[in-house]
Amino acid sequence: MPYCQRTLLLILLSGVFISSLRPCARAQGRRPVSYEQRVTAPSIPFRRGAAWGLMSPQGKIVVEPRYPNPIKRYFHAPYLWYTTQAGPLPVVLLNEQGQELGHFKTFTQAPNGMVLATGQRTITLFDSVGHLLRATPYASIQEEWHQGLAVVKLPDSVLTTKPATGSYAIRNSEYVIPGLLGLVDAQLREVVPPSFHHIGMYWQGYTPVSLIDRRKGAIDRAGRVTWLSRAHADTIARAYFGGFWAGWSNERQSAAAVDVHDQVVVPFGKYKEITRGQSDPYIAVMQRVRLGAAPNGKWVERWGLLDTTFREITPPLYERLAQHGRWTVVEDAPVGPYQIPQRGALYQGRLVIPARSPQVYPTGDQRYALALESSRDSATHTTVSRYVCYGPQGPTGMAVVSLQAPVYLGHDIFSYQSSYETRPQLILASGQKPFDEEITGVSTAYGGRYYQVRTATKAGLLDTTGRWAVPLSAAYDEVLPHQPDSLFTVRKNKLEGLVTATGQVVVPLEYTWVTHGPGRTFVGRKPDGQFMLGRTGRVRMTLPDYKAQGKKVFKLEILAPGLALLHWLREPATLPSSAGSAMGYERGVLLVNEQGRQILPAEVTQVGPASNGVIWVSNGSAYAVLDYQGKLLTPFKYTNVQPFSQGITLATTGGHEVWLDCFGKEYAQ
Repeated sequence: MPYCQRTLLLILLSGVFISSLRPCARAQGRRPVSYEQRVTAPSIPFRRGAAWGLMSPQGKIVVEPRYPNPIKRYFHAPYLWYTTQAGPLPVVLLNEQGQELGHFKTFTQAPNGMVLATGQRTITLFDSVGHLLRATPYASIQEEWHQGLAVVKLPDSVLTTKPATGSYAIRNSEYVIPGLLGLVDAQLREVVPPSFHHIGMYWQGYTPVSLIDRRKGAIDRAGRVTWLSRAHADTIARAYFGGFWAGWSNERQSAAAVDVHDQVVVPFGKYKEITRGQSDPYIAVMQRVRLGAAPNGKWVERWGLLDTTFREITPPLYERLAQHGRWTVVEDAPVGPYQIPQRGALYQGRLVIPARSPQVYPTGDQRYALALESSRDSATHTTVSRYVCYGPQGPTGMAVVSLQAPVYLGHDIFSYQSSYETRPQLILASGQKPFDEEITGVSTAYGGRYYQVRTATKAGLLDTTGRWAVPLSAAYDEVLPHQPDSLFTVRKNKLEGLVTATGQVVVPLEYTWVTHGPGRTFVGRKPDGQFMLGRTGRVRMTLPDYKAQGKKVFKLEILAPGLALLHWLREPATLPSSAGSAMGYERGVLLVNEQGRQILPAEVTQVGPASNGVIWVSNGSAYAVLDYQGKLLTPFKYTNVQPFSQGITLATTGGHEVWLDCFGKEYAQ
């Protein structure tokens, strides 16, 4: 094929591919897709004239039309309807039986499918099917939940005169006192009544609280509160660090800490700083020490660790430290001409790796730490660097010369590569090889779960627990996982098939390539070019020879169990006069069922998502509904269509929104 013709073909293919990906429907939420042609919604909105109501799928009027705006579904709570109206409370909520639940400003989803409906000043709670749970006194419920609890807030108080005490804000010449805060659990039951000006996040079983008069304290998960004395709150409790507060005194030039029970646990005088990160198991403390005699001695910072009982487990010896769970990487002053920091590691506060390495890496599961160590070869008089593996008790026996830090694959297994010219290898933390075959490659983790391990002649799939999902003994040339259905594409002798995570063959090794989708439907291409459509490994139909028809299939999708969508292109007999023009290329789509029937009407140019036993199809200007047997259930007259859910959907026709079901019935009178 001439260069300009190849370029034109690529341009055209790109345009068709992008067009096929362009959604013809807006997503309605992440619920499982049903492929059964059935209406499960108890009620459906319908329009009579300019008003909207609800009727049953059988046509019985549930709510007489009386709402001026369309009734729509709240898809985060799929059993509620809503509509809008003019006024200060514009949202009207209804349940599926047509009962009006109330008028509100806004509504949103809460945990366990509950719905929070905000009224004039307070929030009303409903479950996902519209049952009233209770009206609350809260003005807001915090969207960010922490350890199963959320902060709730009472309505603000608005005064026309300036308050005598406490904090306030000025708004429209009025004085606004913020509403008090409390806590509710995931069932929205009150754990702590609204009584605080500020509530922080739970950390080490407690959260800091304060009152409007700046009094500080802490509450546990049961809501019990312990207050700090005024002296501690003013001089020590500057910042909360999980179970204790710490603060700095300019007068004493040191830091101190007080616990949630108002006890001074670290007095002023010893440390210059006391701190802890959210994920740190230990408390970091810092002292300033003088290096060299006065007056020319240099003051430097040195860090150590306290445990949660405030016992010093690591004296302040290090320039820096960083906690990684049970491991803490420590750093001493640089040495040598290149000023490379000297790093080591503590395990639960005990020194395991002396601070003499330029690099130290704990593994993600905190079982091991890798240190880059150097030694001088007495025979060659050269310096050799290698990564040494350490466990809680010291070196494990693994020491490898590696291009970069070995990658931890989980379950005591590491992957490493000694140079660009060598192949990656697997090694156990003990230093032994996990098996005898020489490894030629190890991939990065697919989906964070699987590694493809290759030898010179075969490939297997190792999961992150060290278990063989597809063992090397299966002797595949390549194994590639597909998420989320846990099927793996396997290749051998230039043929493809599909297997499960347990090695069960779903599609045998008989195809040059395989595409699969819902219901374990697959389309495979045989070496002779023939397409096979089947399910769970069994061929149901040999598809026509499209190549003989002059149609090149360049993309293939499985829309629903037993349904395959093929995108084809036919090249012109002669090259178009304008290089870069797409004129002259014919293209189209085919929808084939497992009986081998092509079920798309001739005028269809685009096919949308399949759900509830039907598919949206387009003739280029409007949409219609097609069932899985190829029957058009509606004319081509819809725009702004949405996927079907519970057997119904909302679309626009003639400039008006209308609901219709998966049998093509419109709900309008």
